[in-house]
Amino acid sequence: VQVVPSNSSLIRKYEFYKEEDGSALGTIYFDLHPREGKYGHAAHFTVQCGCELRNQSSSSSSAEYQLPIVALVCNVSPPFAHTGSTTDTGTALLSHSEVETLYHEFGHAIHSLLSRTKFQHLSGTRAAMDFVETLSHLM
Repeated sequence: VQVVPSNSSLIRKYEFYKEEDGSALGTIYFDLHPREGKYGHAAHFTVQCGCELRNQSSSSSSAEYQLPIVALVCNVSPPFAHTGSTTDTGTALLSHSEVETLYHEFGHAIHSLLSRTKFQHLSGTRAAMDFVETLSHLM
């Protein structure tokens, strides 16, 4: 996992890589805290599906892979600053329900990130509803 610097302190971008060979798996944006005008529920949004891309300029049958980009949007308790602390800028204390929601949506994000399909309409959570919910319930 590589944390990518962002202009926003509210949205974090993480790029994920395979441990074995360092090849990229995809990107997840985390938008976890409430703010004015933001979507009011928790959700996983696919920004870009992972899928096989055919190289149009080459006569060979080799294919590149379009990496998935997903956004995890939640509205969990915002961090608060500790009085007198010089090392910690803030801690978020989540309710049990918020932790369940965060892990549930993270399960969908991981499903999208690890999915390797030929066709984008079959990528990640674009499947039968009972299968889509399986990984998120296991998290």
